[in-house]
Amino acid sequence: MTSLGSFGKTLSSPVDRGKYLDGEELAKYYTAEWRSFQSASRVVNGICAALNRHWIKREVDGGSATILEIYTLAVVTWKQHLVKEMHNNVTSTVLKLIERQRLGEAIKRRLIWSVLENYVEFDGIKVDSRSQLERESDVHKLLSFLGNFEKLFLEDTKAFYTKESVEFIANNPFTEYMRKVDHWLYEEQFRCELYLHLSTQEGLIKTCEKVLIANQLDLFKNEFRSLLIAGQDEDLARIYFLCNRVDGGLAELKAAFEKHIEERFASVIKACDERTWTAFVNEPCAHFFRYELYELNSAQEGYASERIKKLIVKHYDLIEDKFRCLLLSGKDEELARMYSLTRSVGDELGDLRNMLEKHIEEQGALAMERCGEKAVNDPIIYVNAVLEVHRHYSTLVERSFRNESGFVQALDKACATFINKNNVTIIAENTSKSAELLARYCDWLLKKGVKNSNEAELKDFLTEVMIVFKYIDDKDIFEKFYSKMLAKRLVGSLSVNDDAESRMISKLKQMCGFEYTSKLQSMLTNWRSSKDLTEAFKEHERHASTSLNLDFSIVVFNSGAWPFRQILTFELLAELGNCINKFTTFYNQRHNGRKLTWLPTLSKGELTTNCFQN
Repeated sequence: MTSLGSFGKTLSSPVDRGKYLDGEELAKYYTAEWRSFQSASRVVNGICAALNRHWIKREVDGGSATILEIYTLAVVTWKQHLVKEMHNNVTSTVLKLIERQRLGEAIKRRLIWSVLENYVEFDGIKVDSRSQLERESDVHKLLSFLGNFEKLFLEDTKAFYTKESVEFIANNPFTEYMRKVDHWLYEEQFRCELYLHLSTQEGLIKTCEKVLIANQLDLFKNEFRSLLIAGQDEDLARIYFLCNRVDGGLAELKAAFEKHIEERFASVIKACDERTWTAFVNEPCAHFFRYELYELNSAQEGYASERIKKLIVKHYDLIEDKFRCLLLSGKDEELARMYSLTRSVGDELGDLRNMLEKHIEEQGALAMERCGEKAVNDPIIYVNAVLEVHRHYSTLVERSFRNESGFVQALDKACATFINKNNVTIIAENTSKSAELLARYCDWLLKKGVKNSNEAELKDFLTEVMIVFKYIDDKDIFEKFYSKMLAKRLVGSLSVNDDAESRMISKLKQMCGFEYTSKLQSMLTNWRSSKDLTEAFKEHERHASTSLNLDFSIVVFNSGAWPFRQILTFELLAELGNCINKFTTFYNQRHNGRKLTWLPTLSKGELTTNCFQN
């Protein structure tokens, strides 16, 4: 019932019908017949599950060479009878379909995928030493049918791209050929992901790279020099990345590049003045290939890298003069090019960093002088002037010097210098004037007024405040002024909003720690709890059926956190005294043991009169 011979006869009809088909029709027929046969075999295998588990297993374990599990028997029978007859034609059809797609024709990709999936299924079955049939792991599935397909497929790929590359090179510029190679490689990668087996990918890409790049290295080398001279950055980048895909591909380019640099430097050194240096700085291919080619392998920095260093060291005085001129004229793009070339010399960059630091100090001092005496009492003018200088040079450091740590440090040191000592602090005869003005600027931002700033703008303003705060030496003086102004905003209900106050305190805490902001946070907490306490008192009075005959609210704060002290006392009107007495009683009931000290000098009130009505 389960021998190989009993299945073979059922497959003679599909084989006979398939003999008269070819091309896409053959692939359709083959995959349709396989799906039908596979489905029926699985149904029969399920029906015979008990037979598989008991009798067949016993026979196989006993060493029988002719007894097989039902589904395994079906697959092997298909493989030995139908596939044996049709395999070559089906494989040939699949290869022709792929070639048609490479030539731009639309095909039914699922046919290819179905055939290859079928091959993987077959290669997962083999006969062991006792002629038993067993399923194998995925590692062993790719030994026969799929392996044969891959061999033929890679041969076809090699022949196809050999012919296509020769024809394309004969009729198009080299730069277009590189773009075409990029496109072909992308297509093959996508093709493999779309319907080929993953095991095919490595061999496919290596075959394409060998035919399209490795076999054309002489052409790449010859064209490389022309691209260098022309300064075609985009094409130079493409030739580099293509040649880097094949073994030894960069060696030819490095040799050509060294020769180009040697010739270029010879002419620069021969007549090295400002004009020739500027021309070299602006040569895009020089710095591009310096970092893309030579820093790939630190052991092979090579001839060109050493020549660059020697040229820079030899003419460093010229570089410093040019650097200073570029700073003064604000030519950020040329500064970026200069940095790209000179950073290879390491310690020598320290002089440029010092020069930048001194330049920022001078420009910051000039900005403070331009503010005049107005800035002494106008925190808006002062802080905006500081931010303008910082904004300009932080952008320069980011874009031109790539935020290199030494240049960032130079920016920070220069800003700290001119912010803490400048024309404004000298006029005020107060070294802490910057801390005071910044605190007043914060007060202006966070106080209700006519600024009309929305929430997003206010966030940005507070972020900029922290930039200046970072450079302030007298941070304790800032905290002293800030706490007084915060207290006045809270007591007078002058804060723009609760969230903004909290956000600013959080920023200060993040930079200076918990201890620095503990009093500020306590003040804000007291203010919030006072609003709840006022509402609770009013609710208490309503339930007591008593009326205060006025709108009464209080702020209860911890005397250790707030910068207020009782200066004087005086007798209040009876109506106000009644409110105070009632609230004191209410508060003592809620907080036994606490003592309230009233500060009427900080109070405010509104009196409404009706004495002038007609």
